[in-house]
Amino acid sequence: MLIPGSAVSNPFSGQPGQPPTLLFSVPTSANGQDVVGLLPGIKASMLSRMGSGQDLSVRNIEVFKTGNEIWDHDIRTLYSINVTAGVQREVARNMLLSADFVMRRSVAYGGPHGAYEVDNNRFLRPKVTSVDPATGVVSFVRDPVIPLCTAAQQNDPKAQCSVGAIGVYRSAANYRYTGLLMKLEKRFSARYLFTASYAFSRFTGWNGIVNLDNLNESYGVTGSDRPHRFTFSGVWELPQYGGQREWPRKLLNGWQVSAIHQMVSSPPMNVTINNVDIDGDGTSVLVLPELKFNGFGRSSDVAHVRKLVDRYNATYPTAVTGKRTPQNQVVPVVKLPDSFSNGDSFLSTDLRLTRNIRILERARLSLMIEAFNLLNIANLSGHSGALNALAGPGQVQSLTFGQPTVRTAQVFGTGGPRAFQLGARLSW
Repeated sequence: MLIPGSAVSNPFSGQPGQPPTLLFSVPTSANGQDVVGLLPGIKASMLSRMGSGQDLSVRNIEVFKTGNEIWDHDIRTLYSINVTAGVQREVARNMLLSADFVMRRSVAYGGPHGAYEVDNNRFLRPKVTSVDPATGVVSFVRDPVIPLCTAAQQNDPKAQCSVGAIGVYRSAANYRYTGLLMKLEKRFSARYLFTASYAFSRFTGWNGIVNLDNLNESYGVTGSDRPHRFTFSGVWELPQYGGQREWPRKLLNGWQVSAIHQMVSSPPMNVTINNVDIDGDGTSVLVLPELKFNGFGRSSDVAHVRKLVDRYNATYPTAVTGKRTPQNQVVPVVKLPDSFSNGDSFLSTDLRLTRNIRILERARLSLMIEAFNLLNIANLSGHSGALNALAGPGQVQSLTFGQPTVRTAQVFGTGGPRAFQLGARLSW
């Protein structure tokens, strides 16, 4: 057999007319030891640590001293409460106006949805051992709930120690969607139809763990919240030419115009300062103090963010206080770009012009030209919510906060760069 790692370039040898002989070499370690000879010792070491897999008194987490995606013993089945109420009225012939109130309350999201995983071991929690009075440098050690393993304990399944996080799912994430949905619908008559719909809504819920001392601190507006959504779609058949001449009838009749127009509010933004664990809970993301989670673009505007950043720079940075975080992180002074935003609203208008040509009594050819995002609205996205630390002497400042990085992509779809498409359809 040929053993992987062999340096033999041509594994076959032999005299002409004779069956070839397969050559092989035994790989060796860096110090010249026979690697194959080491395998029994490696196997014995693994068996002593992990067992044969048949002893149920030894669990994986006891062997590896860390784990994730563990389900809490109190995990429960999620449920939703849905409430709807609406009215509808005919405001004109063939035209209906409807209004609906919708509320959906989702409770106890957790493991089945990959949500609300908590490090019950608090593995990244620091314990300050000393602070240099001259430099402010902090010395610290990890302070998990289950003590760190020594080298000898790592191979002992029954040693009560840890080497990493222990992530446990809880059934604790809740969400609420509340909306007023309105629709004006015109049935096809007088050669046209349309539907105009508008939604005014709010989507709130749990946004992840930002503070292990307060697991629900992130409750608020979610990243999917869009207060205003408007969509219009319609079809208009152009008036028929009723003259006697045949060529104007063939040229002017059978035209149809249809359109879809969409408008959606800009997303909210969560403004953060990265790599800062001010309270020493083990999470190194700091939401801009006094700003609500995902508050930029909802409860706070550009002027308010500037005011809060000025207040932060006068209160928290190490350059002001002389203090570092319990993880010895320097609390930075942050700098805002001259202009920034929480994101663009979404606008797009798609238009189709169709010419219907009757070929036979029951056959019809439709020729179409379509324009996507006719007004070529940019629809920028990818705005970063991470504030930029002030650059040091001689460094070039890279200001990325609140700046767009991508444009909506599409392959002949709504919202991307303006595009045109030709098409034809034969029906009979």
